[in-house]
Order: sequence, then structure tokens, then C-alpha cells
Amino acid sequence: MANSSMFFENFRNQILLSINTCMPCKVLSYDEKERKAKIQPLFKMKEAGKEPHTLSVIEDVPVLWQRMKVHKKDFFQVSIPEGEHTHSGGGHSQYTGSGVHTHDGGEHEHKKMKVTEDFIELHPVLKEGDTVLAVFAQRSIDEAMEGDLVYPGTSRVLSVQDAIIVGIF
Repeated sequence: MANSSMFFENFRNQILLSINTCMPCKVLSYDEKERKAKIQPLFKMKEAGKEPHTLSVIEDVPVLWQRMKVHKKDFFQVSIPEGEHTHSGGGHSQYTGSGVHTHDGGEHEHKKMKVTEDFIELHPVLKEGDTVLAVFAQRSIDEAMEGDLVYPGTSRVLSVQDAIIVGIF
């Protein structure tokens, strides 16, 4: 009886270990125009009696983006962290209310943006080496990515080939 219960426990564990839900991955490259990345899963796999092995690189992984509703259409200001923009001149700084800062010997401008729609779209910017969280769709996403109703078949279930990047760690 002990051997049969051990067999079924191992069998259950093998099935559970073959189910992909989500995992951290490293970005190898990113096509911002297409919003697709090449990623390397960071979890290794191990079969009984063998050494752990690295999972294959996954290509053409779609990256989620956000569309946010704007509750109050108004101007908002974008601040650029010190060191990521240049000043002409130096010394004392004074905000003039127009987005322009004057300095002893120079000035620079902080951009203001006006929201003209009821929403803004936030598109991801991934960099090589970023660690991201990839989720794996229940079924093949190949045809569903166009927004059409599809019958995905049963050829791929929770496969790493159906990865979607949902965010950066």
C-alpha cells in the first residue's frame, strides 16, 4: 500500500509541476512599437534523478498596457528628476508659474500636458535586464489576440508559449 500511495503522490506532483501559472522572467529584448518582448524564465525545471535545467527563451511575448480614465480633465505637470535634465546657468531657482524656472544665469522649462480625452494610455517601457512577471494563459492565445471569439483547441494548456507580461518587479 505504501508503494502505491507514493506512486500516486509522485504522479500528482509531476502533474502539478507541469502546470504553468506565472513566474519571474528576465527581459532579453523589447520591441516597444510591437509591445512584444523576448524573455528568459528564471525558474529552472528538474526531473527526478536529473540535474536542474534552464527553460527555453520565450519570444514574441505580448506586454500589457493600461488605459486609464481621467476624472478631471486638466493640466498636469511632468517632473523630470534632477540629473535627467539640464539647466542653462546655475544658482538660485524660482518657479514662475508658467512651467519655466529662472535661475541666476539661466532658465529651463518643465513641460505641462493637457488631457484632451476622457482617458490616457500608459504604454510599458521595458529595458534589457528588467525582471518581469509573466502569466500563462489557460489556452493558446495565438488567435485570440485579435479580439475574436476562437476555439483554441487543446494542443496547449497553461503553456509557457502563451506568456503575457503583466508588470515589472
